[in-house]
Amino acid sequence: MTMWAANSHGGGSTSSVGRLTLVVVLACFVAFQCIYFNSFLAVLSTHRMTQAHAYLRNQTSNASSTTIDHPHDLYNISSATESTPGSQQLFEHSNTILLIEPRDDGDDIDEPYVPPSSPAFADSPTSISSPPTPTTPIPPNPPNPTTTYTTTNPPTPTTAPPKPPEPTTYTTPNATTTIAPPKPPLPALSLADAVLATSFHALFDRPDHAAISTTFPQATRGIVLSLHHAMVPIGASLVRELRALGNKDPIQVMHCFEAELPEADRALLLDIEDANVEIIDVCSLLVAADLLTAEAATDFQNYWLKPLAVLVSSFDEVMLLDVDNLFVRDPAELWTTPLYLDTGTLFFYDRVLNFNFWLNEAQADGRAYLRIFLETFPYTSFGLHPPTNPSQRLQDSMIYARHTAHEQDSSVVLLQKSKAGVPVLKILWHLATYQRHHGHPFSWYIRTRTSLSHYLTLRQTRGDKESFWLSFELGQVPYAFSPWAASVVAKPGDVPAHPDTLCGSLAQFVPTTNANDPAVLLFVNGGDVIDIVDTGTGASGGHDWDGRGAQLLADIPHHVTPRHKRHPTPAFGFRGTYDQTCLIGDGATALDESFHELASRRIRWAVDVAKRMEWQATIVHT
Repeated sequence: MTMWAANSHGGGSTSSVGRLTLVVVLACFVAFQCIYFNSFLAVLSTHRMTQAHAYLRNQTSNASSTTIDHPHDLYNISSATESTPGSQQLFEHSNTILLIEPRDDGDDIDEPYVPPSSPAFADSPTSISSPPTPTTPIPPNPPNPTTTYTTTNPPTPTTAPPKPPEPTTYTTPNATTTIAPPKPPLPALSLADAVLATSFHALFDRPDHAAISTTFPQATRGIVLSLHHAMVPIGASLVRELRALGNKDPIQVMHCFEAELPEADRALLLDIEDANVEIIDVCSLLVAADLLTAEAATDFQNYWLKPLAVLVSSFDEVMLLDVDNLFVRDPAELWTTPLYLDTGTLFFYDRVLNFNFWLNEAQADGRAYLRIFLETFPYTSFGLHPPTNPSQRLQDSMIYARHTAHEQDSSVVLLQKSKAGVPVLKILWHLATYQRHHGHPFSWYIRTRTSLSHYLTLRQTRGDKESFWLSFELGQVPYAFSPWAASVVAKPGDVPAHPDTLCGSLAQFVPTTNANDPAVLLFVNGGDVIDIVDTGTGASGGHDWDGRGAQLLADIPHHVTPRHKRHPTPAFGFRGTYDQTCLIGDGATALDESFHELASRRIRWAVDVAKRMEWQATIVHT
């Protein structure tokens, strides 16, 4: 009994210890599992809260967010004044809404969805009636230009919206810039809609502004001239010349403020028989439309008025002519040339001048300014993707190969605005109103008039001539040049001294694309031939008009450089005694006697107008 009791007591003690140990182990295991599971839940909860907070934070900050993809105001160059900060004007003109959309692209981080910006002109039929909620998908390419997207009962998307374009970083020799994604291309417009979109009122968002043309409201094609007081004699004689050649196109004469073209001058122009002329004060119009300040507008009392004249004209198809052109044939035949019909443009070349100036000027990295300008231009501000390469036309050109500092002669420019499109025209406005004040010069430094005083005042500004083709190149729209190089007519004494090199006024041949067609002279940009006022010296009242006319008649040229293709020329410093007007070694051929008759008639008409004018002491454009 005692033994059993002793054994029984010892075995019970051992069992109790084992059971206690088992309980402790089980308790520890359960506690460990609970701790592990709670930790897992905490991590998961923290991750979800982080996502939710990021999403809500994006939503909250988005309420007042606006993307600015315009580096400067494209409409009103008065934005440089102190009255309104530039940043505020940029905000006021921005039309892009930043939305936050969750993207199901496999990433754990919600990223902002940036929908396409509104079209460049305000009267676009595509609109967003109210800011969509964060769950409303906005198609990046609207399927129909007349579609209006609202947030009332939004349709349930069958597929997730495509990923929006990401910002792109561009590295230039001087800086690295990140640019917002460009706007998608606008849908193709009918001709009528394209004409409307590129009209003054739509282009500049001035639907309530007065009509541009009261004389030719229905005319879609016409001639545009830019002139001022001192050029009225050759301007009026050009109108007579065009009508004598059989031209029927309506003519709009553009000037900058009343003082530049006084009432007596306007009356004289309107009094020309069969003139079919309308006179428009471009600068007053742009000031009234709140597109320029009065002070800023005076900067266009020079050749830079020409780009603005194209934009303001009520004509869709514009033929811009210098008033010192002497035409041998009716320029209306240019409307039917294959080059113009194909592209809606027709440009003419300037002389090939191998100078290290302007677009051809070498920059710090050794490259020409043209290449840097093309690379750094703010394409996305105009709804365009930066191009991979320049157009083939530019790559094959003399200016791209650095053989010339000049590309275009702007004495005759044909341009169909509806075919050019809104971006090209807005780029032209940008070059004329902003770039010339803030960038490297494209072309000549020219003299401008700053008052009607007889004292000559010099002010440097940048020539307009390259702005036309540059607008198309930057806008990535095809454009056409005459296949023939610029020629010149002879100055007195050229032929006896150097019969294979002429040094006079520019001359252009009919731009036929068939080399077998006969070479036919079209016009001479003949300031030296018909300039009765002698604008190069600023002469005005009290002039011996008959004496000046007699001198011009005696100096009418009899030779012209033959039609030829562009080619490299001697570099600046290696031209010997020849100045930049000379076409060295390109030869000379006799002009037809009819040219002498046409030039004589034009000079006599200009003398007649000069005698009838009420002359003012004035400084003239050169």
